[in-house]
Amino acid sequence: MLADVKVKEKIVIVKRVYKDTRLPEDILEASKMRFGPAVKNDVLVMPISAEDATGIRIYAELCNSTPGQHGFREAINEYLNSVRVNVPHEGLFLNIATHDDGMPIEPRDYLYHQIALTNIKTNTGIVHNTEFEAMTHPLGQFYLEDVNKKKREQVQSVDDKADALIAMKVMVNESPEKVDWILSYFGRNPFPMTAADKKIALNDIIEGKSTGDFTTKTKGFGELRYKDRPAKFFEIICADKNLEYRSMIELLEFHKVVTTSGGKYFFDEIELGMGIDDVVKRLSGTSADSKKILLQLKARYDEVKRELAGKSE
Repeated sequence: MLADVKVKEKIVIVKRVYKDTRLPEDILEASKMRFGPAVKNDVLVMPISAEDATGIRIYAELCNSTPGQHGFREAINEYLNSVRVNVPHEGLFLNIATHDDGMPIEPRDYLYHQIALTNIKTNTGIVHNTEFEAMTHPLGQFYLEDVNKKKREQVQSVDDKADALIAMKVMVNESPEKVDWILSYFGRNPFPMTAADKKIALNDIIEGKSTGDFTTKTKGFGELRYKDRPAKFFEIICADKNLEYRSMIELLEFHKVVTTSGGKYFFDEIELGMGIDDVVKRLSGTSADSKKILLQLKARYDEVKRELAGKSE
């Protein structure tokens, strides 16, 4: 008895966008939406190279033609000029997985995906990487959704949240002052909050509910944006040895004690640095100038905290 063979799958979905939702649902479902190979400077862009062995095998199968025979290249061009990717209402599911030798398991699916990618690369405006891009582009009609990537991102998000919650628990139990720094950093007023309120606010930050466009530079992630991976961002900020300084600057900027112009930070007309990382580096320095500015900033920080202690969020 033959063993079951597990078929490889790597699914990408080509999805449609609907900009005119006034049309009845049945008309939207029945409407034909399709796209073909990209054209640049009136020349068709080859979605798959016909110069390498795998490309030749793919075209030979799809064109039902024999490589090396007279008219093979003409058959490829004729096929590509006639091919259209029809996208149904529910989206077009493409298996773009390949065998170990590089040959696609589903050559037609693989070609359709490459046609979509060449439309993106040549900026035809018809196909996009995300739904938002397709909706906001005047010519946008389709976008790609990588099912495997989406699953990986979902798993990553769960792992990020688990790590962030552990960091939060340790911080709440061992560093109450650090909790205030974190909340201040994210633009929240921790000073009139109860312990329960602070836990709820921290969880909201982990869930990505803060509206600020925060970024930080860190080893292993480069420049990480809060809105891209909020829980991971939270965990990294918790471990930042300069968190107190970051929190202080964010709070003072929010209350206009520290101002910004062209990316530069200023305090009483004193230039602190270009970007938050530059400012933190200066404040953590050992020079007399750094220590003097830090003392002045802390004095103003304490004033703002006293004011906030009497206010609710």
